[in-house]
Amino acid sequence: MGTKSAQKEQVTVRLDADLVAFIDQQVEDGVFATRAAFLNQAAERQRRYQLALHDIAILNNDREKDDLHELAQWNVRRPLDLD
Repeated sequence: MGTKSAQKEQVTVRLDADLVAFIDQQVEDGVFATRAAFLNQAAERQRRYQLALHDIAILNNDREKDDLHELAQWNVRRPLDLD
């Protein structure tokens, strides 16, 4: 879904110990190859979530009622599951 960048940047983050344990378990279970892979997916998911909220707000605030208005109203009332 996201764009693949050839250039990577190294960052340092501080996470709660329980989150690190969860990430490490995901890696150990083979769900993700590395901690970085987990965090990349989490960041991409958050980006898609924010974009979806932005799109819903645009559709919801559109003064002209078109065929997408009802979809926007329906989406406002739904939890977003972007996976």
